[in-house]
Amino acid sequence: MTIAEQKKLTAEMEQQFQQQTIPEWTEIEELTEIKIDVPKMHAEDRARKLSFLKSVELYKQLDAEIEEREKLKKILKEQLQAAMIVSGKDKVRCGDYMPTMVNKAGTKKIVPELLLAQGVDAMVIAKATEVGKSSTYLMINPIKDKDK
Repeated sequence: MTIAEQKKLTAEMEQQFQQQTIPEWTEIEELTEIKIDVPKMHAEDRARKLSFLKSVELYKQLDAEIEEREKLKKILKEQLQAAMIVSGKDKVRCGDYMPTMVNKAGTKKIVPELLLAQGVDAMVIAKATEVGKSSTYLMINPIKDKDK
């Protein structure tokens, strides 16, 4: 299968997926009956069981909190890295920690478009291309106006 055929098939599959009717969670018996165990996060918390809806809402709330903390973490890391560069040291002792500057070389990858530009046949590229392992995961996004 050529790259163009793969792109066309992917586009068709995405279009079919978007045209599917997405049911409301309250219409699915397995989702309305389930109570999800939420463990204690702090000593003063209590373990609890939440509905599917409340679990999704809690997940998104936690995700937003993590995102904000990740932004702060990035800012701190950049400032710490700048301080290390100014100091001229690759490693320092700092309490129970050892901040260390790490230089990592970039990884190499093969770009099909560049091979095509160099005259490599598209079928040769397609035959030499392996598809990585697939994965299944949960993604929770807000509903867009067009999906309501």
